[in-house]
Amino acid sequence: MKLGLDISTSCVGYCILDYENKIKVIGHIDLNKKINIYEKAKYFKYFIGFVCDKNYVEKVNIEEPMMMFMGGKSRAQTIALLQKFNGMVSYIMNEKYDGKIKHYNVRSARKNLGFTDRKCDKAIPVKQRVYEYCLLTEPSLKKYEIRNKNDKLKDEFFDMIDAYVIAKQGD
Repeated sequence: MKLGLDISTSCVGYCILDYENKIKVIGHIDLNKKINIYEKAKYFKYFIGFVCDKNYVEKVNIEEPMMMFMGGKSRAQTIALLQKFNGMVSYIMNEKYDGKIKHYNVRSARKNLGFTDRKCDKAIPVKQRVYEYCLLTEPSLKKYEIRNKNDKLKDEFFDMIDAYVIAKQGD
């Protein structure tokens, strides 16, 4: 079994694929209520350990952290915190899986699945377009949708989709 992780300091999306590359488990870990980065790492370690042990995970794919500023969406402090937390999560998973972890750039991972972002419809966010593309090959993703009271897909769901994309990488 293979685990894919999409890491941020507020939510970690995870997806476990079985030996036929089909979804076994997909979900997210809400870290918003944790006070500091160390509590977040401790909670992640406990939660993901339980999920992985229950599902016999053998390999781990982790999304690389953001490496540059994205027009008005990130600050140096945010990027530094994300890098730090990604390093903590990577260390936790490396210890648990004896070095059997790999990091993947999410844009490259999306491209490896066949998704090309033509940016022809800027009204639809890229994560929504990625989800719609993934639905073509994995219609079961629809049953995992998480919506808010206005029937809009929640951000946590898109973290789960990126975890799915990351899980699909490699052998």
